[in-house]
Amino acid sequence: MRAPRPVSPRADRPSNTRLPSESILATESRGTAAPSTPVVDGLRTDVALTLSHLRGQRVLLWSNPGNAGDALIRVATVHALERAGVQAQRLGPGVDVRGRTVLIIGGGNLVPPYREADTAFLRFRRLGAERIIVLPHTVRGNPACLEAANSDDIVLCRDAPSEHHVHASGTKATAFLAHDMAFHLDADAFLGDPDLAALASPALAATIERAGVGEVADRPVALLTRRDVERGPDSPSSDADISALVAFGGSPTASAVAAWCLLTFISRCAAIVTDRLHVAIGSALLGKPCTLLPNSYDKNAAVYKHSLSSFPHVGFAERWDGGVPRCDASA
Repeated sequence: MRAPRPVSPRADRPSNTRLPSESILATESRGTAAPSTPVVDGLRTDVALTLSHLRGQRVLLWSNPGNAGDALIRVATVHALERAGVQAQRLGPGVDVRGRTVLIIGGGNLVPPYREADTAFLRFRRLGAERIIVLPHTVRGNPACLEAANSDDIVLCRDAPSEHHVHASGTKATAFLAHDMAFHLDADAFLGDPDLAALASPALAATIERAGVGEVADRPVALLTRRDVERGPDSPSSDADISALVAFGGSPTASAVAAWCLLTFISRCAAIVTDRLHVAIGSALLGKPCTLLPNSYDKNAAVYKHSLSSFPHVGFAERWDGGVPRCDASA
């Protein structure tokens, strides 16, 4: 691993879901105290080192709205920036990026068929951004941003194949391994925020009622699998694609509500089988027995091997055998 340089809503969202006024922005930054879990602390180290070089700076933050897993990443990223002492401004229309450091929030957007993060990187470079830092991403295919990157840019990869892929591209950017940004969330403190709970509970209740999935959490195993292009080839029929159902948009308030709804739904389940990476990560953070299945390419397998294999209650299987995921206390 090369050390980093010092650095100077979805289609299946319920259509009538309503959120409170977007003036309620403080909810995203509550509950930022780091948990004492050694495993989680270890998964935060590489990103924390990168962000430490930005302490005291004001950076610009870009993200793709995506699903509730992306919302979880956004909320956790804000927590990580706060711990690092970095001020962040959400990158909206008309914001001048000239001479600025731009952070592209992590995820799985630098793979076919997605283009948003690649297009954003190229736009920021064209508009004069001084440095672009891509927070932990899965990278596959040939995103044009790797060719456009300069020696001041950093690409953090959340799995070993991504790091190899970026190095093999010949990019000038520094690339190294880290872990998914969702691990920077203190899930217990986040879910324990009474103001956020009061804000998000009605949205979750309304979504569950509309989707008719109220009984899913009462089953011995909840099948929280995808219903989109990334669905795994052998994934069982979905009881509830919760990451899509509670995707409320990309604003700070909407992200906090979506992340709370996702984690709360996970917490109500006895055991989970999923091909959604961030359902598995949420299960890891909450101590919930979970079996992660492949998605449509090797993302889930790679992130499991690099990160989630550290959690004894989260396993990986090529297909579900019909059994109930268990905690492996001996691991």
